[in-house]
Amino acid sequence: MDYPPVTPMTDAEQKITYSEIAKQFETCYGVMPSFFARVPGRVNLIGEHIDYCGFAVLPMAIEQDIIVAVKVNDKKLLNLVNFDSKKYKKFSTSTGDIKIDINLPQWYHYFLCGYKGISEKCKIDDTGMDVLVKGTVPPSAGLSSSSALVCASALATTFAHRISLTKWELASICAESERYIGTQGGGMDQAIGFLAESGTILLYLTRSLSEKKTNIIFTDIFRVGVLVYLIRNITATGIP
Repeated sequence: MDYPPVTPMTDAEQKITYSEIAKQFETCYGVMPSFFARVPGRVNLIGEHIDYCGFAVLPMAIEQDIIVAVKVNDKKLLNLVNFDSKKYKKFSTSTGDIKIDINLPQWYHYFLCGYKGISEKCKIDDTGMDVLVKGTVPPSAGLSSSSALVCASALATTFAHRISLTKWELASICAESERYIGTQGGGMDQAIGFLAESGTILLYLTRSLSEKKTNIIFTDIFRVGVLVYLIRNITATGIP
């Protein structure tokens, strides 16, 4: 599938999670959200800090994710609230006045990155959005929480403005968008955020913007460890 799917919630556990987010959204804004956007975090099995040098990496998505609940508004405002309001302060700004502080980045700046990327690439109007963000990706843990938030923002913005972009187009825009906050990545985090599929890892080749999915079923940590060991040794010895 080339485009991000729009799917109903079928899993009982998912319904509980989204119901909690919707309830908190209603508490914040007085109405229920119109839709949700979700992007997973990721682990990288091999190739740390080499994707932006043009070399292959091997990421896979994890269950932990960033979910944003959204409802458009006619006030030309971006209103951003974090589910963990005790730790992260809320933020509001005009859709025409997006400012991102690279010297003192805050959680909401990453949302602004995704919004600004779509705004500049797709020339969207000044329709506002009321947003609630909930993240289960541990911050500063190397699991791509910030990139997932940028991607979730871009995905939500395109849906709110009825813009149709492929997964690759979204990943590319999001990779560029993170540079608003000073991050010079190679696109791995954004690619796995949009291209991940259940039961697969992604062999991502930055230079050629190509990718290959490999079907792997993980039954325990030992097998993952063996896989990483083998890949590292194959890479080191140059065996194709």
